[in-house]
Amino acid sequence: MAADALLFDLDGTICDTRPWYLRLVASCGGDQSLAKVLLSDGRNIKSVIAQLCIPDSRFVEAGTLRVAELKLYAEVEPTFDQIVKGGTPTALVTGLFPSLANVILDGLNIRRYFSSVVTPWWRMQPKPHPASLQRALDDLGLEAARTIYYVGDLESDAAAAAAAGISFAWASWGYGEKPSFGSVLRSFSGVLSL
Repeated sequence: MAADALLFDLDGTICDTRPWYLRLVASCGGDQSLAKVLLSDGRNIKSVIAQLCIPDSRFVEAGTLRVAELKLYAEVEPTFDQIVKGGTPTALVTGLFPSLANVILDGLNIRRYFSSVVTPWWRMQPKPHPASLQRALDDLGLEAARTIYYVGDLESDAAAAAAAGISFAWASWGYGEKPSFGSVLRSFSGVLSL
């Protein structure tokens, strides 16, 4: 692997969260059909549950109880094991609100793979603004370079990477359409070739 560092999105990149979110919405008494439409339109889960009048704390509690239902995409753990063994620095950069991100990271036991986790906790502008990626680079002690990749599935991920001065790798199994630039990954293990 030639990459100097790898930064990762979470939703649609590491795990298939949308079906899980819909089950959580239903368990909280929310309108699952409306939630599906809103998520498909690109809305983040925090704005979806706000529109459905589901308190963050209730949604997080439901997620904590049902986190075992959430699965990682194929090849995630063995790929991360290889990345960590090879010594490549990694960070997670997600738009999820911190308490929900923590449920997922701890419930799936994947926090161990990241030297830095950046969430909106830092009160920074959301992607496509590059602030969250720049924060991750600062945490890793790195300057922006084309040998650093952000792996994500949405156009906003690609735009954030470009604005931060790093490369982008598109997770083709995720939720977004192929952006106009960046590498294309056909499987999660493809990050090992970056």
